[in-house]
Amino acid sequence: MLFLKAMPQKILSIVMLISIINISSKNVCASTTYTHRQLSYNPILENSLNFNNLKECDDWCSIFTFKPIYMQSVGNKFQRYFNINHKPYLNVQENGTGDIDSLWFKVISSNDTFYSSKLCFRPVRQEYGTMFFTQFKLPCDFSVSINTAFVGTRYRMRPNEFDIQNQGTVNGYRTILESLDNNDRVFGKVGCQSITKSGVDDIQIKIIKSIRNDECMSLDFYGLIGVPTGKRSKAIFMFEPMIGSKHAQLGLGSYLFKKVHETDCGDLNLLAEVKYRYAFSATERRIFDLQLNRQWSRYMLLVDEADKYIPFLASNHLAICTKVKPKNNLDVFVAINKSHNCWQFEIGYDFFYRDRESVEYINCDQDFPRNYGIADLRGIAEGKPQSANSANISQSVLPGKNQMISNSKFIKLTKNMVNLDSGAAPKTISNSICGSVAYKVKCCDKDFNIGIGSSYEIGSNINSPNFIYSWAYLNWNY
Repeated sequence: MLFLKAMPQKILSIVMLISIINISSKNVCASTTYTHRQLSYNPILENSLNFNNLKECDDWCSIFTFKPIYMQSVGNKFQRYFNINHKPYLNVQENGTGDIDSLWFKVISSNDTFYSSKLCFRPVRQEYGTMFFTQFKLPCDFSVSINTAFVGTRYRMRPNEFDIQNQGTVNGYRTILESLDNNDRVFGKVGCQSITKSGVDDIQIKIIKSIRNDECMSLDFYGLIGVPTGKRSKAIFMFEPMIGSKHAQLGLGSYLFKKVHETDCGDLNLLAEVKYRYAFSATERRIFDLQLNRQWSRYMLLVDEADKYIPFLASNHLAICTKVKPKNNLDVFVAINKSHNCWQFEIGYDFFYRDRESVEYINCDQDFPRNYGIADLRGIAEGKPQSANSANISQSVLPGKNQMISNSKFIKLTKNMVNLDSGAAPKTISNSICGSVAYKVKCCDKDFNIGIGSSYEIGSNINSPNFIYSWAYLNWNY
């Protein structure tokens, strides 16, 4: 009993400790993939105003909620997510003095001139749709909740190449963006157009057991099942829209409801949830950089050992079917709900942590390319090519400290040269604040709660972009 009485203070202490921890990522490498946070597992969207209304139910009561939702990424942090060393923009120089040498993109200017430009991305992710939540009370203090969302998503990379000098004219593309969005590039494309997708988010099912349930306090524990509804990633685009996932999930958690103050006009209540989920592995296609050749090496050129003079796009051969395991996810949610006559006001906070993914090879429909090596552009220019297995995306054929080194003999790529970590979504940490308000109306002998809410999610590092959520709210008990 003393433990239960101390629970609110303990939870608040834990949340305060978590909220001040700023775990900065040491990984400053460009990410080849982005994995979104799913709506159906977000406790802010699930619990906002629902938790308090459920406590008003009698035995065998059920709650139904519809929430039209709009979400969008905000701020400039996301603009650096895909860039080399997370720079705000990439310096393109054909002479090898920038972050990228345009030769690797087949952008070659005329004789005695060198192509140059600056390249940046301004990605925006939008999601819109309706969340559906229902919870049924059962005998013996059990209940079952089901949560999912019917959504559409829109991804815009919004690339911009500016300060262009000496456009490419020699047997290739005119600009870097033209190379990135060309039909010859099957995987890892970057287009100017919006990409949309719609579907059903993963389904979250909770089996809940109430340990204590009285007028002043309740404590519940639950087991969680996550039912996957999505398809595998295809790596066609650098910024790829996804709905749902292929990853089944299991988890457990706990709810706390504590009545802090009671008056004739309403109550002041504390709500809390701790939720842990483990996501299992599934097959996905991801695009990868190479270990020795570092960031953006997926955009370099390869050659076949049988014809070392004809380079082709590496990105078309570095998109490989793999086994992706998202692993651990943790949410800690707390809220204060104030009811006054027919009104409800609620403010809340959520801490979210997601593990870095692990990626492994599998035997799939596309094996790693055989007899291919990094194109020896310097050797091609000198008329005696082999391979350049230590080259990187910034290196040039011109003499100087950043000239690529030709191999004395042809070196083939192997699976061991692929950097599997480059295709794994990085660790994500974020803190969210939310607020909502609802009003109770009576219609057809039923009480309906209608309201609105909003939240702001703040990522703690470059791997966790910022997002804003807004929603409407319709709820009734049955």
